[in-house]
Amino acid sequence: MTARIVLGNGVFFLGAVILVFLGIIRTKRNILIAQILQEAFMGAGMLILGGFSGFLADMVSMARNLVCIRWNFTLRWKIGFIAAQAGIYAAFGTEGFYGWMPVVAMCLFTWFLDTENVVLLKVLIAVMQLMWLVYDISIVNYVGMVVDVVSAVTNVVGIFLVRKPKSGQP
Repeated sequence: MTARIVLGNGVFFLGAVILVFLGIIRTKRNILIAQILQEAFMGAGMLILGGFSGFLADMVSMARNLVCIRWNFTLRWKIGFIAAQAGIYAAFGTEGFYGWMPVVAMCLFTWFLDTENVVLLKVLIAVMQLMWLVYDISIVNYVGMVVDVVSAVTNVVGIFLVRKPKSGQP
């Protein structure tokens, strides 16, 4: 294994650790702030591994989160971030089909970011993680592959937990 692969996976791992701790953060504002830090590490790790598209997706997501912290996330903001993500990759992307995986995943997430439907959000996250898995395989991001699989599985389990009737209800 080359030093670049070890370094890229190590930096990405720091972001994965922050991702795990997102589960204990209670406010949306603090979650968005922690996500910015998480995406900075994960994006840097992907860039080290040669993953320009993943890096780009994380940088646009960081900007999106900053907007969500500061202003109301309106339809104009959504469309702007989706257009920026797709436009920048269309202009500068070099990873072909695999490079579109993180772009499409993050555009989907941006579109549904404000949904109150927990099941829809969990389905979306599971699908997105599978898209990231395809991408992480293409850039040899071993840590990312594990994070993608675990996240997809836990969100599928979460769907069943959310949909399961509470005791005493039909």
